[in-house]
Amino acid sequence: MHPILFSLGPLTLRSYGLMMALGFLAGMLLAARLYRRSGKNPEAVYDITAWIMVGGIVGARLMYVAVQPGEFADQPWAVIAIWQGGMVYYGGLIGACLAAWLWERRHHAGWGIIDALTPGLALGQALGRVGCFLNGCCYGRESAGCGLVFPGMAHPVLPVQLYEAGACLLLATGLAWLHGRRHRTGQVFALYLLAYACLRFCLEFLRGDVERGTLLGLPWLSPGQWTSLLVLAAGLVLLKRLKPAA
Repeated sequence: MHPILFSLGPLTLRSYGLMMALGFLAGMLLAARLYRRSGKNPEAVYDITAWIMVGGIVGARLMYVAVQPGEFADQPWAVIAIWQGGMVYYGGLIGACLAAWLWERRHHAGWGIIDALTPGLALGQALGRVGCFLNGCCYGRESAGCGLVFPGMAHPVLPVQLYEAGACLLLATGLAWLHGRRHRTGQVFALYLLAYACLRFCLEFLRGDVERGTLLGLPWLSPGQWTSLLVLAAGLVLLKRLKPAA
């Protein structure tokens, strides 16, 4: 675990922030490549990515604050300290989708650009989870057999962050392959919602960071699992409503 890569005077480079930045960059470049392959101007990808970046970061932070309100009771100013970690991916996904919808309402680009962005979204996730691993957050349950010992922990824990990073990398590869072979516009995004919801629901059983809080007080399942069920339902509805590709 290396939450701080180096410090130079007042400048501190944190691994979490660096991997987030690399995730956005890699995702944008992949999306631009796919969009260009479909005969469209990749400049639109650069434009919408700026919107998605803002919406994703704000959404991820707001959802973290919503499930962990007590963490900021004594220091409300820390809400803006996103470079220290404390982001919820599903909140970021919701914020990014809202930003993309607002952008599309202005430019009328259609589902084609969303499909092009989706493999890059999964690629960015993979890099983001590496950032979680380096930061020491989102870790797994205790495991003497195949766990890793993080600084400050007495027992080895499962590196769930790396499990998800590897799975998201495979997902990004599969979605990029599917992009040029899809039969309906929006199909790549819909299948991403289905695949990631199932992946996240299962991985949540391996998580060990019990301080994740609750989602609106719902029992039995973790916030991530409840949200995964909603995302799964949204993916099914979207897949059913899609029209054939032009």
